[in-house]
Amino acid sequence: MTQSPSASQAVNESALPIIRPLVIPVSPADDASLIGLIASATADNVLCHTSIITSEVGLNLSKPGLVGQHVEPLLNRLARKIGCNAEDLKHRVHPYTPQAAAESKNKSANWHWTVRWGSGSLYRHHLLLERRRIAPITLESSRHHRWQWLCALLPYCPVSLERLVDECGACGAALGWKRSRGIGRCESCRQTVAPSEAPALRNELAEDYRRFARLISPTPGEREEQLASLHEDLRALSPPSLVLFVTRIGWLLGERAADPWSFSPTSLDQPALAEAVSVGMATLPDWPKRLRSRIAAAMAGSVGDERTEMLRRIRKLADRYSPSDLAQLVRKALPEAFEITQRALSLDMPTMLSCDICKLTGIDAKDVRRLEEARVFDTIETRGGQRRHIQFSKAQVQDFAKHKKESERATRLAEALGLPRYAVEQLIGYGEVTLETHPAVLVLDHNVRLVTSTVDDLFSDLNQSARRERPPKNAVSLWNASRTVGGIMKNWGEVVHLLRRKRIRYWLVADEHRSRDRRSKYVRRVLVIPEEVIRALREPIDPHRMRNVPIATVMSQIDAAELLNIDPVQMKRVMDAGDLAFEKEGKAIWFKTADVLDLAKSYISSPELAHLLGGYGPMVTKMLYKRDDIRRGSAGWLRADVIDKYDSLKVGAEPVLRRWTGPGGNFDPSSRNRSRSGQRRALDT
Repeated sequence: MTQSPSASQAVNESALPIIRPLVIPVSPADDASLIGLIASATADNVLCHTSIITSEVGLNLSKPGLVGQHVEPLLNRLARKIGCNAEDLKHRVHPYTPQAAAESKNKSANWHWTVRWGSGSLYRHHLLLERRRIAPITLESSRHHRWQWLCALLPYCPVSLERLVDECGACGAALGWKRSRGIGRCESCRQTVAPSEAPALRNELAEDYRRFARLISPTPGEREEQLASLHEDLRALSPPSLVLFVTRIGWLLGERAADPWSFSPTSLDQPALAEAVSVGMATLPDWPKRLRSRIAAAMAGSVGDERTEMLRRIRKLADRYSPSDLAQLVRKALPEAFEITQRALSLDMPTMLSCDICKLTGIDAKDVRRLEEARVFDTIETRGGQRRHIQFSKAQVQDFAKHKKESERATRLAEALGLPRYAVEQLIGYGEVTLETHPAVLVLDHNVRLVTSTVDDLFSDLNQSARRERPPKNAVSLWNASRTVGGIMKNWGEVVHLLRRKRIRYWLVADEHRSRDRRSKYVRRVLVIPEEVIRALREPIDPHRMRNVPIATVMSQIDAAELLNIDPVQMKRVMDAGDLAFEKEGKAIWFKTADVLDLAKSYISSPELAHLLGGYGPMVTKMLYKRDDIRRGSAGWLRADVIDKYDSLKVGAEPVLRRWTGPGGNFDPSSRNRSRSGQRRALDT
């Protein structure tokens, strides 16, 4: 590094040549370079050699392009010489920073020496001071040398987007600063330098390329304005670190990522460098989301070793050789990149591995595989082949875990209420409970699941809506009342709907021990007035309510017995008689719902018939056994025979017979009120 007097060092004017101002002074443009002003002044005053001006100012330079590094103590003399204000030249000088000057003896570290560049700084090797680069098309509009043409990071002119040239197309001589025939002329053959034949910068890169040029601009106000639009984490970076990050991340995400990278972005060829600064600049807005999304997009199009190499390059941005502020920025923006490789390649969204899913949700690896095949989660494949590495969206997995934890199988509600499965389906249709619809939950469990909070609310409301006074004498259990309705699909949804809203009076059995028993069925603990419940059970089921409810086409033995109004142990007699076809699945036996309903329409059970005839159940059964004209089957008495013998009996209507006449003597319906023990015999309290 050439030694020069510091800016604070006093200049001995008497030892320097007398300043003779030029005849034709210069008028500095805002973006004009310092050496460009000297070259223009040399050409305008026909001095031929730029050293005439620099030597009179007090500098003896073998390379005139270095004038910006050494002229700061002599800036007033230079201003008087070329005829301008010294204040207009201050931002155009680029001396070494004090830190670089202190390290000047360490020759092995000269690659990171920094120079002042306007209000910021650049690495010294980012400036091309020995050769003159120009943009001939831009010179046609204004014939002055721009500072952008000194910067090695800008291989294209930000104004015209043409490729900069540094040699004469006519004679092949390199353009320099020792002699000046004009900024756009070759000092050897004096011909006007022709524009580059290379393609101009692509239009899609132009906007970000110009934004980068403003970010490193020495012109007062330009850099500050561009910095103000960036995130505070980016503004906190030193100027060289910010430039290094933009170029490195742009190279990594660009189309030329396969090109080799040496210690400096200037090691790239000019198209690759221009693409790097443009792509890198495009990652800065909306920090760090834009960066993470761009990296995710790049990784989505790569596989295997390509992804591993990209990860290695990202980590290299924050290794021990990188500036500390840059390393801190990268680790904060991309923390996943510094975890183990299986977790590090997901930067577009937080992810979880299959083992993490198993720990969180309590499922096994086979279930995770089923979820992956069902495509209910967004996934990222970090490694293909026989041993695949898959990452799953963390937000979606956590949402699945929440729904799985906060839902339960519908069979638990059915068992707690003591109702069949089809009753739960009706409760869903009536909106009393909410159906769980999360796709991942449905993949792992084909059973109907309910939101647990809605089930808890249902039981809470039923407990609070019950009457507190003593039940009347004609109150029976809800279970016994339901057995008086047959031949149809009972409308349990309507019953529970009315119970919850106190439109049907009911009382809970006040037995604390029984209420704590898990085997206690809710329908056996509830006492109701039979007529109020029977009317609701016979209400037709609204098909519009059941439109979006999953309806089972089969039912279990217990549910079939409930629909037939017989005891579950009697289902063996029904199957032995061949009245119902069934299928075995493990220990379970399933019947088709339609077959069970047809059988219920064909037979009438003792509880239903006793209610319709207005008699006491066991006594009615005993009387029917004595009759030969009413046939008995596996599920009760033939409904057609009963209707034929009792033509005044309308199945499904209110009791119409006031008196039983037939074998066994007369029976007065009012005797029901005198047989409380018989009615409550089945009440499990």
